[in-house]
Amino acid sequence: MATGSKQSSFADFAAGTDPNITIITADGGRIPAHDQVLRLVSSCMRESPASDTWDLRGLVVNGRPVSRFTVTAVLSEVYSGMGALGWKLGPSPGRYSLAQLYRMLWFADAVGCSSVMSLLAISFSSSVRAELVCSVAASSSGEGAAAAGDTGGAAGSELVTLKLDTIYKIVTKFPKLIGGRVRLRPPARELRCMAREPHAKLCFVKALSTQQEEQLLQQLAQQLEELLFVAFRLHVKELQKAALRFLNISVRHLMRNRNWWADEAIFSQRVLAAAGSASGEELLRRNDMGDIIDPPHPALPPYTPINQGSSTSALLQLLN
Repeated sequence: MATGSKQSSFADFAAGTDPNITIITADGGRIPAHDQVLRLVSSCMRESPASDTWDLRGLVVNGRPVSRFTVTAVLSEVYSGMGALGWKLGPSPGRYSLAQLYRMLWFADAVGCSSVMSLLAISFSSSVRAELVCSVAASSSGEGAAAAGDTGGAAGSELVTLKLDTIYKIVTKFPKLIGGRVRLRPPARELRCMAREPHAKLCFVKALSTQQEEQLLQQLAQQLEELLFVAFRLHVKELQKAALRFLNISVRHLMRNRNWWADEAIFSQRVLAAAGSASGEELLRRNDMGDIIDPPHPALPPYTPINQGSSTSALLQLLN
């Protein structure tokens, strides 16, 4: 039987370990897996009759079909977390983006993998790029893009990346006196960042035009709204902490001239309903008081090999 350390991907590994079920996704994916493992972690599978396929082509989660990548990523984390059949994921910081993590969490929730939610939440600190990526109009001179190091945007745009564990501010840089005279140009706006450590200094990230600043703050609000909704709707404590911390250390500086705590673009009705709060201000106050308590997800069940002929009832005994 093959082991995970000798395989280049989870699909290759699973194909070499006597799979007995194939998962089919809407984008043409056919993923080999093991019925025993799936029934251990998914209530949806436990309630389904025995079959050699699990057809997910009709499953729409949070408005979109489930992709091959999402299913494979969740299975890879599950097998590794359970120690199933020798598969083990090595350390890989930044393995997933936040958007990919969201889709993994929504899928796990949809198929009744509550124990997997805890596993994915743990991966947030070790395997997820905890950053928000915004696209703004390209600087006319190109200097802003070069300084920020972001050249991966669409034509005519630049990417600005903000890490959730970093402090950001938008500062005004006034013209300097030269020979007793002021340069005849307007004050410049700059995005700067600072590490969360003693005596850290603000570092230049990007010069911002009025249009770029507005685009940045608008997209930032939209992405924070989604982050807060996923965090509270799916009870992912790690995401809640990261979002609320970023609001406190950065958003209050970036949007200091706005009532950001009352901004419905961030604290939408669906966010407030998921968090059980009447307003953004109340949610932030509850967080400061340590009054946000979510029920923990159950731990991942242990994997114990069972013969192919074992009954479903024997499988379920492992959960007790």
